[in-house]
Amino acid sequence: MKKRVGIIILVLLLLILAGGGAAFYYYYSKYINIDAIYPGMTIQGMSVGGMTQEEAKAKVQEYIDKVSQETVTLQVKKKESTFALSDIGLKCTNIDVVEKAYDFGKTGNVFKRVIEVRKLEKEGMDFPLTFSVDKAETRKVVKKKAKKFLAKKKDATITRKDGKFVITKQVDGVDIDFEANADKLAEVFSKKDWNHKSVVFPMDYTLDKAKHTKKELSAIKDVLGTFTTSYAGSASGRCANVENGASLINGTLLYPGDSFSVYSKVAPFTADNGYHLAGSYSNGQTVQTYGGGICQVSTISENKSICSGEANCASSTIIAL
Repeated sequence: MKKRVGIIILVLLLLILAGGGAAFYYYYSKYINIDAIYPGMTIQGMSVGGMTQEEAKAKVQEYIDKVSQETVTLQVKKKESTFALSDIGLKCTNIDVVEKAYDFGKTGNVFKRVIEVRKLEKEGMDFPLTFSVDKAETRKVVKKKAKKFLAKKKDATITRKDGKFVITKQVDGVDIDFEANADKLAEVFSKKDWNHKSVVFPMDYTLDKAKHTKKELSAIKDVLGTFTTSYAGSASGRCANVENGASLINGTLLYPGDSFSVYSKVAPFTADNGYHLAGSYSNGQTVQTYGGGICQVSTISENKSICSGEANCASSTIIAL
């Protein structure tokens, strides 16, 4: 009986060894001596098992080219500007993973290799791709694309046209540190959590808010007073000076607490500032000077005037909140 049991155990051991040997021979003959990447291997989730190095490199390059066409959209407030990742020199930093994938299971003794290949086929293995961009190119492109986001601060303005007040909305100033934003953007593409898709990048910026707003000026509803003075009988030079002085004052906006100086608005009395030679008084005599007749404009202003705009009348508007 014992002899019989021993024979059965021996047969079972031989069968197990034969099965193991058959499995070993199967993996050895099918995989170990092939010039290809073993089954179960992936690069960035793409199956490359059974491929040669050249085939795998071509597949990976195709993926890299596709990623290079993804875009960056810069955002400042509600404005946007877009460019391709290829514009900032996107490149794969570990293209050598193809060689690593190919070399896996091809070193060491044959038993170690068979074990690695069997485990790979069952559990799989992935080599993720990593990327970076050219820092200098990123700075250059970001500056070029984001320049249009810059804005100079402008207060709201108000004028009177055809008997109505016309208000222009204020503009808040926008300033951007292009280099700091570009460097921050470049870091996005070297992080492991980037999904190799297009990126929307809200830029950091400094906002310089306008002091006076459209809402503030909308409180102006009425004309408080008018004054008219005629210069119909004046010489052409004097007429030109009165009109020029009135135009320099026109549209002046006074806020609570502001003071107004006619001289600061109409000076200097030069040809470059729009004035002509005309008669003026000096030491009791009439002489030709640039700006002759401008005193008529100051008289209008002292009467806190808004001219009706009649022909040969000095016309300027001073608006006070």
